[in-house]
Amino acid sequence: ITKWIPLTDSPLPTRDLSLADRFDDEMKYREQKNVETVQENEEFEIEDVTSTEFQIVDSVSKMFKILSLMTPSTEKRDEFQKWEFIAEWQNLSEEEKFKNYDEFYSHELNLFLYFKDKTFFDRYVVEYLRNKMEKTLVDKFLLQEDLSSYLAVPKLDKYNYLELVLLLLQTKQIGDSVKCRNLAKKIATECKPTD
Repeated sequence: ITKWIPLTDSPLPTRDLSLADRFDDEMKYREQKNVETVQENEEFEIEDVTSTEFQIVDSVSKMFKILSLMTPSTEKRDEFQKWEFIAEWQNLSEEEKFKNYDEFYSHELNLFLYFKDKTFFDRYVVEYLRNKMEKTLVDKFLLQEDLSSYLAVPKLDKYNYLELVLLLLQTKQIGDSVKCRNLAKKIATECKPTD
């Protein structure tokens, strides 16, 4: 059974949702992607929450996904995707880890293992690095050898950003905060590192 009940004809309340201030037609506008790094327990204020999209990246897996989305070209994205195994490194079997290590051996992978899988690094990578005939700055950092000879002023310009960061890290680990601050200042003002 259906019963029709007529409603009184009253206007629906509406609200104007158009922009209060129009964009200037003479100006050019574009969307901007910006990445801010916030450390644990560090405060960060988002000035305009209504027009900001944010995501908390608290795992290697999330980081990899975000970086993949931010990679501009399809060709570079495809190359980047080959490294997807690092996002699930902790879930890989020993055999899968060896297979990937063998295929993607590099300073970058060694650094990842040094910081994220110290057991694997200590068990398998350290001996290989110790036996290299010519060790690089990165190799020596990973083996926790003294890098002070690399701190000579004329030499700093020949290092890339990664190598400079490793020099800073070791200086900080040694506990020489004055030398660390001076090195950071020198890098920021004088160096134009290679890519």
